[in-house]
Amino acid sequence: MRQGVLWVVVLCGAGLGFHCASPEFTTAKIALGQRDYPKALRSLELETQKNPGNVEAWILLAQLRREHFRDYTGAAQALQNARANDKAGRWTQQIAAEELALWVAVYNEAISLYNALAVAAQPDPERLAVAQRLIELAVRLKPDVPDAYGILGTLQELSGDTTAALQTFARYRELLQPLLEAHRRVGLVLGMTRGELFQKLGQPAASRAFPTETDTLFVDQWQLEGEPLYVFSAGAGAQARVEGWRYRAPQHWTQTERERYSRLALQPLVSAAIALLDRGQLEEALGITREILEFKPDNEQGLALLLEIYERQGRTEELVQLLQQLRERFPEKTTYTLQYAILLTKLERYSDAVSLYEEVLRREPTNELALYNAAVAYKNWAGKLQQEELEKRRQNPRYQEQRERYAPLLRRSAELFEQYRSLPGKREELSVLDQLVNIYEVLPDPGKLNRLVAELEGLEPLFRTQARYYEILGGIYARRGQKEKAQQYYDRADQLRKQQ
Repeated sequence: MRQGVLWVVVLCGAGLGFHCASPEFTTAKIALGQRDYPKALRSLELETQKNPGNVEAWILLAQLRREHFRDYTGAAQALQNARANDKAGRWTQQIAAEELALWVAVYNEAISLYNALAVAAQPDPERLAVAQRLIELAVRLKPDVPDAYGILGTLQELSGDTTAALQTFARYRELLQPLLEAHRRVGLVLGMTRGELFQKLGQPAASRAFPTETDTLFVDQWQLEGEPLYVFSAGAGAQARVEGWRYRAPQHWTQTERERYSRLALQPLVSAAIALLDRGQLEEALGITREILEFKPDNEQGLALLLEIYERQGRTEELVQLLQQLRERFPEKTTYTLQYAILLTKLERYSDAVSLYEEVLRREPTNELALYNAAVAYKNWAGKLQQEELEKRRQNPRYQEQRERYAPLLRRSAELFEQYRSLPGKREELSVLDQLVNIYEVLPDPGKLNRLVAELEGLEPLFRTQARYYEILGGIYARRGQKEKAQQYYDRADQLRKQQ
């Protein structure tokens, strides 16, 4: 006991200077040493009520509520009181350290809840509300840290408040502007290697490494225009990949806050651009999309957004140029080749389009998108040439139609549609059956047409509620001159349409 009393007396002299600790504060510290946290909590709450000027007590109360009771709101209030009573600024660093520890705890718990909500088929409203309250607390604690705004905006979207989400995403974007400035000055991009980083910036002024279970995290520091630049990378040595950076941090941040490892999340910007796109605010969406691609030039969502915006704005030539560039930059990515081919199909540049589709099919013979769109492109190309032949005959009745101009294209289209039908789940796709009927009638190919018609008639139980099914069969029999049978199918289609 004497040793305990002596420890308290020494602490009183060292920690509080001219004033001895109150009984409540002494009891609280002894309880903390004995890990009797409920007793320590009661004593600290009594102490802060009786002696609100005891800044150390407020800090200890905040730490206790955070670490052992997960009372994050109470901890935040205790820190607010600590700062308000620290008139001389003696405890500034300790308050800042505890505030950062509280922010990390709140943010991490909110992230855990968010991750569970993100994979849920139907997010639980109560858990969503808890996660949102936590992340709102993180924002109040550190209003100039961007990380929490991205999560908050996403949670607001999940709860159906897109207007609030867009405002939050706008603040997130605003806080990322210093990072964009660093990118524009020295060419920093997400995913570049640490070796490439050193080539651009030279050897860092300081470096720290933190081994983890799977990787090593690196924090490298340079001076850029008189301001510290911190770059965060993960991986092995020079092959570590850049995951984020920090530039022009607020002056009041501690060194720990400035160096804290942080990953730059682009998904909040993607979500904001999509929401603006849905609202028809194309220029606003375009501005965000361009920033996404500055941070990471090969970001697939950003590139997809850029393509969508250009298409909606009717910027066809820019769209063509962009897809050409993407195909050249990423020849291994089938997506861009297919998007380029689809655009060329829309522009009726069929020869170029089918060449690209065939290129994809040589690499991926069962690519569903390539098979279907190639078949459509060949058929549309054939239709265009057929119309040219019909126009020539209209102008000159003696003109002999050159069926060989388009018949091979129709045969290739049919071949591709049949290959598409051989894929799992595609055998009975009505739109494809309709296309094939048309091709086999035009070629003509009676054998394949009769087989297909028999197959179509056998599918009536599957399509008995679809008017289009009966219209297809009605058209087939009408063109064969079987008017009575055709009428039966047309009547059935009319009945279904009236019921809809």
